[in-house]
Amino acid sequence: MGREVRGGALLRWRPAGALQLARAVRRWGATAAAACEAAALAFPERTAILDDHAAFTFAQLNERSAALSGALQQRGVGPGSTIAVRAGNHHWLVETLIAAARVQANVALLDPRSDAHHLSRIASREHLRALILDPEPSGARRGPVMFAAGAGPACPPARLDELIDGAAAQPAGVKGEIAAHVILSEPSPQGGWLYHRRPATLTAPSAHRAIPLRPRQRTMICAPLCSRWGHFHLMLGLRFGSTLVLSEQFDPLHALAALAEHRVSVLALRAEMLAAIVGLPAATLSWYPTPELRVIALGGPSLPGEVAIPAMRHFGPVLYTRRGPAMITLQSLSLARHLEGSVAAA
Repeated sequence: MGREVRGGALLRWRPAGALQLARAVRRWGATAAAACEAAALAFPERTAILDDHAAFTFAQLNERSAALSGALQQRGVGPGSTIAVRAGNHHWLVETLIAAARVQANVALLDPRSDAHHLSRIASREHLRALILDPEPSGARRGPVMFAAGAGPACPPARLDELIDGAAAQPAGVKGEIAAHVILSEPSPQGGWLYHRRPATLTAPSAHRAIPLRPRQRTMICAPLCSRWGHFHLMLGLRFGSTLVLSEQFDPLHALAALAEHRVSVLALRAEMLAAIVGLPAATLSWYPTPELRVIALGGPSLPGEVAIPAMRHFGPVLYTRRGPAMITLQSLSLARHLEGSVAAA
């Protein structure tokens, strides 16, 4: 609890909401389950998630994740056990993270591009109890399917929506600090995969102090939720009670249209994704105004000038990295405009 107060989790809530969050933290530990339950009590009708499939309020998200946690427990998933999820950015993945936090289970988030060999390595190394996989792209888009793994009880495959609809029992609250982890999986530049094990708590890195993020805003996450940058903004969005806008596949035109349609305030993505958006024709960019956009949060070690300058020409000085505003980019933009003016005058 003390870490959450020092990290600002409670200070950014109104007094009544902060009290509800404190009670939820006491029940579930400092996890995504606590943030979801507190938001469901404080503003149940506020939209929690908008994705390619549906829109859910915080009350609905809390109810669905609670039902899923009961289904996980019925399949032998409990404290210290691990499930793997290979899925795109959608509400089922978020519900799984919240449900796993309720039963103190670890979650291995796998990149949707990972193959069967990568999956088998994770299964043998982490002694998985269950697998949750998106259907093949050619199949019907009815949500991911849960399979029993080698270490778990024999259960037939079932879609998450079926488990949520059929669940009865829900797990009781946990005592003390949660011991579960989220294992992030990202491609390595040298080939293979990198694994980052993080506590499954609300405490986020200090990057949120360098980026002007506010509670109860609309945040669009284009970065994969299995990556460090995508997962960071997911946890921060849940902690702040923000509306999360998600899409399974990144498409620059679709992302630009969603920014305008949903009046997004924060856009979290990678530099190559931003390059694809600003690389659209000028007429297309002007067709989708984004006056509410206040922050473009870029993950990655560097911000190339050939991406930053056209982005700031169109969106304004809203680019931020984990270290803060893109100050060098601002200077580069000023220099570029000065040079353009000199060339025009000549």
